[in-house]
Amino acid sequence: MAARKPPASPNPAAAAPEVGSIVSFPVFKVRRDNRLRAVDAAKAEMLAISMAQQGQQTPIWLTLPDAEGYADLVMGGHRVEAAMILGWSSIDARHTAETDRRKLRLMEIDENLARVELTALDRAIHLAERKRIHLELYPESAQGTAGAEA
Repeated sequence: MAARKPPASPNPAAAAPEVGSIVSFPVFKVRRDNRLRAVDAAKAEMLAISMAQQGQQTPIWLTLPDAEGYADLVMGGHRVEAAMILGWSSIDARHTAETDRRKLRLMEIDENLARVELTALDRAIHLAERKRIHLELYPESAQGTAGAEA
């Protein structure tokens, strides 16, 4: 899968990022420990496919970088994992100036609680529609088509 990200700047801490603005941040400088929920590998793989085709739709949220340029992940664990799967050197991110660990945890929780999950039926409808459109765009990928890997 093609990486769309340019090389990260050599010293991301040199210029303090503007809070809330979208910046390109080095993936390897994102600290992902102390997360409330683990990344689902299968969902990260699916997201990586989408990000490879459509790009990153939503930036992750990070704390401000420390003196070494590392920042803690607040929201976007699956996006970071997908970027790593794709071999991207950087990811679109927004920084928060919040430093209270309790408030940062609430941000993480609220993003997960506010997301509207698909019902089993909605998920099946979405997957069927995605497959239909994908086959229209890429008919050579259909199973049984000469040269297809499906």
